[in-house]
Amino acid sequence: MSETLRITRFGPADCGGSYLAFASDDAGEFYGIVATIKALGYAHAQWTPAVKAWWLSPSGLARLCGRYPDLSWLIGEYVRTAQDGGAASGEASGAGQRGGHGRAGGSAGRGSQRRAKSAKSASGVPADVAQALAALYVAPDAPAVVVSAAYRALAKTTHPDAGGDTATMQRLNLAYELAAAWASQHGATLASV
Repeated sequence: MSETLRITRFGPADCGGSYLAFASDDAGEFYGIVATIKALGYAHAQWTPAVKAWWLSPSGLARLCGRYPDLSWLIGEYVRTAQDGGAASGEASGAGQRGGHGRAGGSAGRGSQRRAKSAKSASGVPADVAQALAALYVAPDAPAVVVSAAYRALAKTTHPDAGGDTATMQRLNLAYELAAAWASQHGATLASV
């Protein structure tokens, strides 16, 4: 992901799932994400012209965030910014939130800033919680809605009724309990968005 990606809208949809709108100065990146969203299929992702945002099912959101981990981080930043009264623009961007310098700032500094952000967020997470978050393929600062969506998407394939085995589902349930508790205390929520 480049530092030019930004979230312009994220919130719960009336019919379930979430609305997501984003922008990027990098056309290749933008259309790559759009192609990934379209590949999720109509049951998991739809463009909603009235809202000017993508509607994503919980499992669609989890798959998208699994494919683009920085997107999960930016959604968390967007939700936290909205909860705190936020910036005037109401956007979370890679450049603005991570201390990047936009396109003209050079790439060497941005890479080291990104690594510093990852090390900082991982250092405050207990080992068992970090393992649980990794099992769900979510970032330590992911919003609770992303943790839930990731769990639901994984449960569809690991549940014994869907061809999975009991032990794997039990490990997934334990990982979800730990990750959900962590997200409710340390992650962003959509309650005040």
